[in-house]
Amino acid sequence: MKKLISLFFAYLSLNFIFKKKPHLKRLLNIIFFSIIGIFLIIYFHSEFIDWAKISNKNEYVSYSFIFKNFLILIIILFVLINLKAPKVKDDGFDRFRDKEKLQSKDSIDLKNYKPIPSNRTEEEVIEYFRNKKKLRSKAEIDLSKHK
Repeated sequence: MKKLISLFFAYLSLNFIFKKKPHLKRLLNIIFFSIIGIFLIIYFHSEFIDWAKISNKNEYVSYSFIFKNFLILIIILFVLINLKAPKVKDDGFDRFRDKEKLQSKDSIDLKNYKPIPSNRTEEEVIEYFRNKKKLRSKAEIDLSKHK
């Protein structure tokens, strides 16, 4: 039961980490499958050596060591190349990097803007907002921009 609970918390912590840094999931997949690949290469090489000992066909054993080490070197190079930092930064500022989504001061609609004169009393200001056509919250304004 303790193992099951520890596995559950490990799963939750990995999901939390992968949501914060999604590129880690790709890197861990690459490392995991490369380790499996290396173990498979070592296993098949040991099976070949056992077969060569049993059948007394030792002429290709030296080539098998070269081939095994070459494949392991290719996998290690592949992992090292892919361990570099991700090309796409995921730091939450993507919408600010996209120049098309940014608006200049000229693009803001100022036709419906009516400034409140400063010589009004509090009651007149409250009456002004009470008679205004539609009040929108900041969240509604943001949602209308993203549509």
